[in-house]
Amino acid sequence: PVQLRIALEGTSSAQRMADESASNLEAPVVSWVVPIQPRLTERLRRAIAIKKLPEDEEFRRVATDRTRREARNLEEEESTLRQEIDKNIASALQRGTVYWAGNTVETNGGNNRRSGRGAGQAVAAKTKIEEALRDRIAVAYHRFAEGDCQFNPANVDKVLTAPPGDRERLDPDMGLITPDGHVHGNHVVVEELTSYLKRSTKTSGQDVTTHFSQPPFGWPPDLLRYVAAAMFVDGKLSVV
Repeated sequence: PVQLRIALEGTSSAQRMADESASNLEAPVVSWVVPIQPRLTERLRRAIAIKKLPEDEEFRRVATDRTRREARNLEEEESTLRQEIDKNIASALQRGTVYWAGNTVETNGGNNRRSGRGAGQAVAAKTKIEEALRDRIAVAYHRFAEGDCQFNPANVDKVLTAPPGDRERLDPDMGLITPDGHVHGNHVVVEELTSYLKRSTKTSGQDVTTHFSQPPFGWPPDLLRYVAAAMFVDGKLSVV
């Protein structure tokens, strides 16, 4: 659900990205408008044409020894063109304007000018884009931290067979199971899973993991499997 969109400077798409960022502060979108590099299109077209020339049917039909030698000589030009293209692209990807949640950052290699919410330091485009994506992910999945439990996925099956007194010791940092082997009813994942199963008709394992993998949760499937297994073995969940 969190998207990174890219457009070329001066296009209608670029203007639309700027307008949407300013008007929808909650949108899970980061937009990056990159500058058009001078002569990039021209260089790309020529490099492609040179590359294709030896296989061109018309060229092969009318080619002479001299034109074939000239075509081979063009290979050096193609190599030079591709080096220039690589430089153009690398330069473009260090620059541009990044929009998200009402913020506007104009990057220029290691320098930027920022407007919107807060002030920014001089950074490259990649760093600023990563920051913007983290911000949007945190907004979209604002309940992720509640289910950010430390556990070993391999223990999902073990919790079903372990004696009650051993269940808590499998993954004590989860705070899911009491020392005597019962599930904490007020554990946030237990509460949310119980609530979902009560109100929804889509209760297959796939339905459950899909629901909780989406915003605002973003919880991993193994977490849901672990909690469901613990609830089942504790008699708090039945399989129909």
